[in-house]
Amino acid sequence: MNEQDVNQLSGTELKEQAKILGVKLTGNPGDPLIRERILEILNGGTDSSKQGEANKSENTASNNKQEPAKSSRPKTVTINIATSEKDKQPVAVGLNGKVYRMKRGVNVEVPEGVVSILNDAIQMHRDPETDEDRPVPAYPFQIVSS
Repeated sequence: MNEQDVNQLSGTELKEQAKILGVKLTGNPGDPLIRERILEILNGGTDSSKQGEANKSENTASNNKQEPAKSSRPKTVTINIATSEKDKQPVAVGLNGKVYRMKRGVNVEVPEGVVSILNDAIQMHRDPETDEDRPVPAYPFQIVSS
């Protein structure tokens, strides 16, 4: 299950998934909070509702415990996929079981692996003058920041 799947779940489905994943919920939490807790578990975090809000703010203040998780995350790059008159559909790229859906003409932050996949996406176009095939990028893009 990925972030997109979790975002599409109804309130009842969110509660069922939280129960399956062992997420502890106290009181009557709203759907956004349940969704946040599920995503924390799916992203390798711990159930912060066990720690309480005081510990949560304490963990934010001391980043020592969170640094290893940050270093294990892939480096991200901000890119912008060129708009096209022929194709206005978003570009979807799968990487390690996660699908990144990127709107054309909008800056999006993606892992470096997505950039590598886009670089490898090549189409062959026939040059009408020479009648020879030449490789062109399937999804032209530019790196905005790395």
